[in-house]
Parts: sequence; C-alpha cells; structure tokens
Amino acid sequence: MTRNKLFILPLVCLLCPLLCAAQQRVSGTVTDKRTHVPVKAATVQLESEVLSVALTTTTDAAGRFSFASLSPSRYDVRVSAADFYPQQVSLTLAPRASEELEFELTPQANINEQVTVRAQAKLLDETEAATIRTIDVRELDALPAARRTQLSDTITPFVSSAVAGHDNLVHLRGNELSLNTFINGVSFYDNPHQLFTPGLAPDVIQSVNVITGGFPAEFGNRFGGILDVVTRSGFDAGQHGDVQLGAGTYLRNNLSFDYGGHMKKLGYFFYAQGFETERFLNTPEPKLFHDHGRGARSFAQLDYRPRAADSFRLVLTGDGTNFELPNTTEDELRPPRLLPTQPRADGDPLLGTHVLCLVAVVHVALRAHGARAARANV
Repeated sequence: MTRNKLFILPLVCLLCPLLCAAQQRVSGTVTDKRTHVPVKAATVQLESEVLSVALTTTTDAAGRFSFASLSPSRYDVRVSAADFYPQQVSLTLAPRASEELEFELTPQANINEQVTVRAQAKLLDETEAATIRTIDVRELDALPAARRTQLSDTITPFVSSAVAGHDNLVHLRGNELSLNTFINGVSFYDNPHQLFTPGLAPDVIQSVNVITGGFPAEFGNRFGGILDVVTRSGFDAGQHGDVQLGAGTYLRNNLSFDYGGHMKKLGYFFYAQGFETERFLNTPEPKLFHDHGRGARSFAQLDYRPRAADSFRLVLTGDGTNFELPNTTEDELRPPRLLPTQPRADGDPLLGTHVLCLVAVVHVALRAHGARAARANV
C-alpha cells in the first residue's frame, strides 16, 4: 500500500427554498402588576449585537407584542409605558426557538428613594426536557483557527460528553451512533465527517444546539446526538467581510473569506474555505506515512423577506476532499509486492487505486406559518 492513493471528489449541492414564518421569535404580554389589566400602547424595544438598529414596537389592546425574523443570539428586551416603571430582561434565543415573555409593570409612586434589586437567572429551564448546549457565533470565533476548520473539532471543546473517536466521528455519551445534523430545520442523515462528507464549515454557523439527551420526537431516534444549526444571514452581517489565514504544524494550513450584507428585503452571505493537513485520516500511527489531504468548501445563502412574517431562503453549498491512503509502519518496512500475474523484473511494480465518488443531494422544504407542510428528498 506504499503508493496507493484514494481520491474522492464529493460535490454536494443543496437547494433549500423555504417559505416560512420566522424560525426564531420573541413575543409576550404587558400587564398592570396590581390590577392584571393589559397595558395598551406600551413601548417594547429589542436590542442585540446582531441588529444594526434596535427594533421597536408597541403593544396592542390585549397588551401583546411580537418580534419575528430574528437570528439566534443574545437579546435585551426593554418595556416602558406612561405612569409605569420600566422593565428589562436579557435572554438567549436558541436555533428555532420561540420565547414568550410576561411583563408586569409596577405603577409609579411618588417616592423620594430608589431601590435597585438584582436577581440571578434561573439555573434550570423548567419548560425544556432535553439536554441542550447552545453554541453561538461568539464562542465559535473564540476558538483557534485550526479548531474551526472541521465541524467535529468545533463541537468537542464545548460538550463534555462529546468524544472524537478513532473513526474521526464525534460520539456522545459513548454512543456508537454519531451526530444527526439539522440545517435551518432540514434534516441531513450524513454524519458530520471531515473526510467523506466535508459538509458544513463552522464559520457559516450563527448558532447551533447540541442535543445530547431527552431528544424531542421530531428528530427521530437513529443517532447519538443532534446538531440543530442555523446558518449566518446577510441581514446580520451589515456589509462586513473577513479574510482568515491559519498555519500550523503538520501542514495544518487553512484560508477562508466571507462577506455578507443586505438591501431592504434581500440579504446575501458568501463563504469559501480551503484547507490541508498531513494528518488527514489521523490514524493511530505515531509516524506519518502518506497521510496528506486537502479540501475546499463553498457556501452561499440568499434571504428574501417580503414581509416580517415570511421568508424565502436559498442555500447553495459545494465541497470536496482529495487525500492519500496512509500506510502503517509495517507497510513501510515490508518490501513492495508484485502482482500475481506479473513476472519478477528489475523495476518496481506500480500499484494504484482510483475511486471517484459523485454525490448530489437536493432537499426542498416548504414551510407556512412555522409548520412544515411538505418535504422531498432526491
């Protein structure tokens, strides 16, 4: 196997037009704390680092308010009304989550003293039965560049039960089955593998829920864990781009760039990445023998929002890897073998293997008012 090489060129094209209500939403009610009467025309302000300007709305006659088409992130919600003391809460909106808030405003009194009370957030979410770890874009950006190349390398630092196995897959809680990926609500049954399915680059993730136990029924049961991913949108980029260059030992080099922005109703985000390493298959061998590999990824997303409650999303991805089949120390010390039908000669025989793998996957999902209406997989 001294000169054997395996070449794989997977080309994955994903087409996801989505007609849907917002996957992430913050809504709630505002009432009088003493009389429990709804407060009409109260001002509600939503702030976040992913918003270029704060969003503002007012409550209706029933005291209700709602913010749709939000991205997963941390938000500050502030409520104020005439003759009432203002209130403010902070929350983290997870992928495909909907938060319902209840504000009870206290009527203002004629006092000469002001008391500030600070309370800690609850340690346990009583409405959630699953074991979930939410990882946002700020935590991903804090990782070294080499850890942001492969999705499997990104998950293990944040989840204590996630272990990278010898097969280059991530196993949760010792489960033999690996991860099942959901991208913007669409399921992919290919395990995130840095070799045969280059898949999604960590740099295009806005937020991801890593579910390790108590799985909701909507995800099924053929997996060891779930990655519920929401990708980055041009509505959050703000005409901004990045170029990143990383280098390390064992040729762990990578280059990537991204750019995103939006017009009034159209958002766009583009990303491309190239990487290489001398420990591509990363076998247990202490020495490196023919283990060089390289790959590339591309990603494009267009978001069209004709109204606040509706959204069209087009996602295109293309990925490929090209790598060598490594040898063991025993293979290196063993003399070259001859083909059975070839007589002994002075020159060394040439043994080669060439495998071409072409994969095309098309996922189409139709959503209306937040509920999945149809799905087709080809």
